[in-house]
Amino acid sequence: MRIKRITFVGCCLLLSISALLASCSNHSKDAIQQTDTPAISYNVENSLYAAYQEEAADEQKVNDMMLQIANVDWKVYGELRNSEYPLVIETLEYLYNHLALIKPEHYSNLVLATTNLDGAASEQYAAIVGELFLNHKSEFLDTLTGMTDKKHRSSIISKIAYNLSYKDPKEIKQEITVWQTRSKHNSKENEVIAEIIEAVENPY
Repeated sequence: MRIKRITFVGCCLLLSISALLASCSNHSKDAIQQTDTPAISYNVENSLYAAYQEEAADEQKVNDMMLQIANVDWKVYGELRNSEYPLVIETLEYLYNHLALIKPEHYSNLVLATTNLDGAASEQYAAIVGELFLNHKSEFLDTLTGMTDKKHRSSIISKIAYNLSYKDPKEIKQEITVWQTRSKHNSKENEVIAEIIEAVENPY
């Protein structure tokens, strides 16, 4: 009887070990399968590029691009396509050529699209924000005064001033001063306007 009991216990133990090993093997296979499945990740750069590639009317295309442009890293964006003509410059030129389609509700996203802008790309971006400010002063001022990061706001103002430096600075200053005088502005808005005028006088 003792030998039979030991044999029975031994068999049970072997069956338990076998079941445990089988379970571990299945878990390992599941883990391998999960690892082999590529994760689908969302990022701003791919979304902006997808919008830029849309075969849609320019108005819809620009709107979709503006919805995705905030916080884009232009260096990462430029690496999405290898071509003789830089993707970043091409994209910014497209937006510049369709300035009339960039609406005031897009400005808050646009001013957040400055990461890793350099050289010609920075100049092209400056042309966009500079012309938008010049043509829509009140609306762009609303965006600037709504920015909580003063350092970043100053960098946008510097880009605006850089673009306006290609025009007659005296005429630009006079145009801004006349607009400021004829419109009603609160103290914060006047503070931002003063910073713009100062930047126009010293754009470099």
